[in-house]
Amino acid sequence: RKILGWKLGELHRLKNDLKRHREETRELQNELQVTQNTAMESVKLLHAVLGAVQQGVVSTDSSGEIILVNPQICEMFGYSEEELVGKNIQILMPEKYREPHRQGLERYRKTRKSRAIGQRLILEGLRKDNSIFPLELYLTETRVGDRTIFTAAMRNISQEVKKEEEQKKATEELRFAERRFRHLLEVTDNIVFTLSLDGTFTHINPALTRRTGWAAEEWLNRPFIELVHPESATGVLKHFQQVMKGQKVTLEEVHIRTREDEALITRLNLIPLEFGGKITGALGVLQDETVRQKARQALKAGEARYRTFLENAPVGIAIEQEGKVVFVNPAAARMLELPDPGAMVGRSLTELAAPEGRPAFRAAILNVLKANQKPIRREEKFVTPSGKEILVEVVTQKTMYKGKKAVQFFLRDLTAVAELQSLRQVASDRLRFLLENIPRPALLQDSEGFIVDANAAAAELLGTERSSLVGKVVLQFIPRPEREKFTAQMADLLNGRQETGEIGLVNATGESIPVAVQARRIELPEKPLQLVLLEDLRPHKAQEQEQESLQQRHEELRLRAEQLQNEVATLQEKLRAVGQLVPVCASCKKVRDDQGFWRRLESFVEDPGNAELLFGICPECSDQAHSRAVTNNARTDTR
Repeated sequence: RKILGWKLGELHRLKNDLKRHREETRELQNELQVTQNTAMESVKLLHAVLGAVQQGVVSTDSSGEIILVNPQICEMFGYSEEELVGKNIQILMPEKYREPHRQGLERYRKTRKSRAIGQRLILEGLRKDNSIFPLELYLTETRVGDRTIFTAAMRNISQEVKKEEEQKKATEELRFAERRFRHLLEVTDNIVFTLSLDGTFTHINPALTRRTGWAAEEWLNRPFIELVHPESATGVLKHFQQVMKGQKVTLEEVHIRTREDEALITRLNLIPLEFGGKITGALGVLQDETVRQKARQALKAGEARYRTFLENAPVGIAIEQEGKVVFVNPAAARMLELPDPGAMVGRSLTELAAPEGRPAFRAAILNVLKANQKPIRREEKFVTPSGKEILVEVVTQKTMYKGKKAVQFFLRDLTAVAELQSLRQVASDRLRFLLENIPRPALLQDSEGFIVDANAAAAELLGTERSSLVGKVVLQFIPRPEREKFTAQMADLLNGRQETGEIGLVNATGESIPVAVQARRIELPEKPLQLVLLEDLRPHKAQEQEQESLQQRHEELRLRAEQLQNEVATLQEKLRAVGQLVPVCASCKKVRDDQGFWRRLESFVEDPGNAELLFGICPECSDQAHSRAVTNNARTDTR
């Protein structure tokens, strides 16, 4: 009974313990349910947060195994969540990062230190399709019990890197463009400058110095209008005000003052400079128009000369455009017997051609209009308005007239040509006869100086045959130092500014000959010639030298006669003063008296009337001097 009571008591205690355990289990179940619900809510919240953030998030354990990824990671790398969870994080790394990552994890497990944790890193990611892209990564560390969780927040920065590269490239291009612009400003021949709102210079390139002589530094902060010539100043001021209102301005002709106070013709371009939507000044470019101005003037003058040539040309000229005559010169009108040159304007030249030749004439015109077609020369029969038939040589060629393609015709009446050739032959024969009968050396040369004929006297003077002279130029016989002088003389002679010239020439035998030169133009129907007359000046030179010698001798004799006259006058004066001259021996000084006796000088001068002595030599002294001379000569011969 005691045992039973003990067992019942023990059973009752176990029943109470079981009841208590059941209650504890129920409470634990309730707590577990709450915990599970809370965990589920946390997981849902975590997934919601991870799905809401723009960055990709991936978590791994200490071995690098992926335990959590958000949708942005899957989208960024092209994987699904199932393909990533449980895999090593190196699946998302390019090959070059995997070994450094493994070494970094190993170092962290040993030292618990990492250079990457807490740092913003710029790395590269590897997508599922093996494409690589740049990303920004921020790595954190979390301790959960004895576990270490690494979480990385990643962001695809491909667009940013692309924009950064584009910006860097744009910056480099901008710097290059700036360097190129500055270099262009330095080397350009145009004057480039900037102006402030009040029209003063803020920058000028070096072209100002090259074009005007002014140094750029002299004009900084000075008004632009002071550089403008007064005759252009008013217009420039007016247009500068328009630029300040936002308009672009171009002035075709602006005169700029140079340092020498001359006017430089330029073309001015002004544009407004804006910053922040406001006009801050103006950019200007001055282009030197001096050469272009001269070219335009030369072009106008050339057009005027061409028009004058067409109007006054001795040959007939007609121009067609689009099958209609637009110009006929007076010579063509006379040839075709038109009432006036304008009578053919608006019609086709083929209308005047003989009916049987019109198709071929029109075909020739069409052929000329083809590219690279040479001028066509042919003979055409024309019928004048009066019914007269004339044979005309027509040269058809392509040309430009008033900026448009055209066909130009050169017309020559072959009947008149035959008459002209006959006249030329007559003129040539007369000229040759004249040349043969000129007594002086004579040459015929063309306008370029080439000899076309010469007479026998010219051939003899130049030391060569007449046939050898043809085709040569007179300059070949002129020494080089004298050729420029001869060319100038010929121009003066041919233009009537000088009658006769003088030059030295060297003939074919090497002989130097001074010649006088005369030249005249001879207008022939075919071409103008020049008649050159030469005269050998050597006889004239000899006569001139002889005449000069005679004049010099005559002058010497005249001077000697004057001298003798002066001496005679002096002697006559002395004779009148003394009365006579006294002979005196130059050796012994004896004096001869009026009776012919030689007396000593002392006795002679005692006479007061003898005041002047005339020295000579007495016979005795003469004999003595002669003896001494003979003796000296004998001694010399003996030696």
